[in-house]
Amino acid sequence: MDLTPRPQTVTYHDSCHLKRGCGIREEPRRLLSDAGWQVQEMERSDRCCGFGGFYSFTGHPQISRAITRDKVNAILRSGAEVVATDCPGCLIMLRGALEKRGPGKRAAHTLELLGEALSAADKDGH
Repeated sequence: MDLTPRPQTVTYHDSCHLKRGCGIREEPRRLLSDAGWQVQEMERSDRCCGFGGFYSFTGHPQISRAITRDKVNAILRSGAEVVATDCPGCLIMLRGALEKRGPGKRAAHTLELLGEALSAADKDGH
């Protein structure tokens, strides 16, 4: 079901609750790939983004920032233009951290990227 070729590559951040709590790892990647996105794995995709529920706000901001810095470095090393995730907390954390690093990379919810693929397919008449 390749909807449309994507001009960008995407890497996927496994949120702690989705992977550990629900055992979901491959499904989001498969959805992105089936929608035409080029999925590029990052190192330690299942490592915390630093949000950790309210960990980043409740007395451990220095540790949280270090974890987030490591995650952003892994995203950048992946070469992907977009990082997808399915956790609102992770999305807030990664979006803010990537914006601080400068333009050119973005964080998006997996459903946003699937919507973009569907919109592009509609415009192309698929």
